[in-house]
Amino acid sequence: MTYKQITRLSEAKEMEELYNQSFIKDERIEFNQLLTAPFDGFIIVGQYDEGKLVGMMHYICKPEFVQLNYFAITPNTRGHGYGSKCLNWLKQQYPNKSIVVEVEDLDDACDNNEYRKKRQAFYNKNGLEKGLFNFWWEGVYMTCMHYLPIDRQAYLRHISKIYPTAYNIVELEDKQQYGEKAELTAEKAF
Repeated sequence: MTYKQITRLSEAKEMEELYNQSFIKDERIEFNQLLTAPFDGFIIVGQYDEGKLVGMMHYICKPEFVQLNYFAITPNTRGHGYGSKCLNWLKQQYPNKSIVVEVEDLDDACDNNEYRKKRQAFYNKNGLEKGLFNFWWEGVYMTCMHYLPIDRQAYLRHISKIYPTAYNIVELEDKQQYGEKAELTAEKAF
């Protein structure tokens, strides 16, 4: 397994195809914007097995944590452990740093709830747990998942930059008590 950082998007045609296949239009920006504001400082890495692209990730390493923004495995290699290997590689590259990812919260009324469950189960299996932060972004209720504890203030500053249209960014005071999004009135807003 090899990992290669891409510095010029013109060298990443396969990744662009994977990116467009893996994320619905509402979830993505134009591929050629992945390394420009507000994504300055972000890194794109391809995961290769015997020279063939099997995955990609788009992330930034902040002083306090690593934020994984886009992460995809090629459709024909899903379910073969490549996603777990990729996350483990990221953990090894940044030992002792939190790894943070935002995912759509579960919602039985939405069309893609089964996909959301699979996504959250994958991250749970790989050591990420549902964090204490939730927010609304573009009409979708997002939840933060993380590996290792996160720096609360640094994370809040970061998401306000990456998700400028996010609102109702909240920190749950007690996971057990406020685990449901219906309990928003009991949450502490920032």
